[in-house]
Amino acid sequence: MSDQPVFDQPLKQSTELGTQAIIQQKAMHLLAVREHSRVELVQKLQRAGYELKVIEQVVEALHQQGLQSDQRFAEAYSQAKLRRGYGVLKIRHELLGKGISPQMIEQVLGDSEAEAFEYALIYARKKSAGEDLQQPKGYRRAYNRLASRGFPADWIKRLLQGL
Repeated sequence: MSDQPVFDQPLKQSTELGTQAIIQQKAMHLLAVREHSRVELVQKLQRAGYELKVIEQVVEALHQQGLQSDQRFAEAYSQAKLRRGYGVLKIRHELLGKGISPQMIEQVLGDSEAEAFEYALIYARKKSAGEDLQQPKGYRRAYNRLASRGFPADWIKRLLQGL
């Protein structure tokens, strides 16, 4: 073994140091920055050029140690998106794309449905200020804006009636 840092050593020598340890270090760094779903973590490590079989072993070990959790990721992700004015339809779609199971998504979003509606109301008030909702054009613009953010049609109608 040489005294060079791992980053400066040739690839062959760093392989000797243990690919698994290097992958774990990279995964831990990614998880320290923010929560990641299992699928996201595997994809990022694959893009870094690591072997899938070893990546899956490392990610499973991190999951078993409680360092990676799809549940924590889904909760944090959905809360952040709700606070930023996104609707449950858009959040559901994005979580599915990040490898979260439909059952877990329903649990996470179902637990925060009342809160989600409150955030939707805040967003609707903020974005519809000055909009004449009595006129078809103003109503349509407000409706389309909310629909594009992923709010269900029945929510949008309730929101716009409440403004």
